[in-house]
Amino acid sequence: MEINVNDIFIEFLEIAFHYLLFVYKIYPKEIFEDRKKYGASVKYSIHPQVNSYITNCLTSIKEVLIAGCLEKVAFCVLDADKIETHRCIFDALSVNADCTRNEDHYLIRCEQNLRAFFMKLSNSDAFTKPIPDGNSFTVMVHTTESAAVNLAKKPELEHFPLIEYEPSNDCIKTEYFILPIHTVNIDLFKAEVYLEHL
Repeated sequence: MEINVNDIFIEFLEIAFHYLLFVYKIYPKEIFEDRKKYGASVKYSIHPQVNSYITNCLTSIKEVLIAGCLEKVAFCVLDADKIETHRCIFDALSVNADCTRNEDHYLIRCEQNLRAFFMKLSNSDAFTKPIPDGNSFTVMVHTTESAAVNLAKKPELEHFPLIEYEPSNDCIKTEYFILPIHTVNIDLFKAEVYLEHL
């Protein structure tokens, strides 16, 4: 069985992004449908423009991942004034491109580990506090400058370029609450996932 580690990691992010859109109530619940992934029930957006944005983000992330330059990914919730209020951080500690060392040939442990992550995320106390209306979201990719430059040269990504993030002084918060969610630790990759409330 041929395993593509990058595809599994990107699918993991895709499911998480859709679920976070739902739990942070960024869009009405009517644009989501139930799906089963990794043996867990998750929410998926059915809105074409939202899904297109997520797909474009994931395509860029995958290019950075293939280049071996992915440090972390941040799913950021912005308030009506476009100031960050919450972040879900996916810290890519290691991605094992050498699948020959994978002992989980049928991805059973992988599925169990990812299911545990989604269960912990869905039961997190972080989502019990009311979230104000008017939120939006963005996805930030933490990578090297050279990877960002190389990505900008790819013609297939011209329609969706990476933009360097430069926070204004009023957006920088020095105190925030961190809530660890789960460490996804499988033969294929290891990633720490945690929430930041700003």
